[in-house]
Amino acid sequence: MIQVSRERCTGCGTCVAACPKGAMFVAGGYADVNDALCDSCGLCIQACPEGAISFAAEPAENRAVQPAGEVQMPAKPAPRGIVSALSRSVLPALGTAIAFAGREILPRIVNTWLAGHTGGDAGRTRGAANEGRRLRRRRRGKP
Repeated sequence: MIQVSRERCTGCGTCVAACPKGAMFVAGGYADVNDALCDSCGLCIQACPEGAISFAAEPAENRAVQPAGEVQMPAKPAPRGIVSALSRSVLPALGTAIAFAGREILPRIVNTWLAGHTGGDAGRTRGAANEGRRLRRRRRGKP
C-alpha cells in the first residue's frame, strides 16, 4: 500500500506521470493514491523528488492471507563451520584416496581372492587351460 505525506508533497505531479496504472492523481494541491488501481510497483516512490511517497504497512485485518503454495522462502546462506571446512579440505583428499584404492589396491585383492578360490593362477582363463590339449592333439595328427 502506498502512502503520501501531505507535509512533504508539493503537488508537482511527477508521480502521476510515473505511475503505469494511473493510480496516482493530484487533488487539492496534493498527490493521492487510488488503492483499487495501485499494484504497489514503487515507481511513484522513485519518481517523487520530495520523498513524500512511501510504502505503508496495512492493518492486520486488511491483509489477504496467501495460500501456502505461493509463499517463497528466502535462500539459505552458505553453511559455515565444520561442514564448509570439510568440503574444502577433507573431501578432495578422500576422493583421491578412493580413486587410488579402486585403481591400484582393488585389482590386487580380486586377483588374490580368485587365485585362492580357483586353485591356481587367477590370470589363467578357460582358453589357456585347453591350450595343452590342443597341442597334444596336433602332435597326434588330429585337427
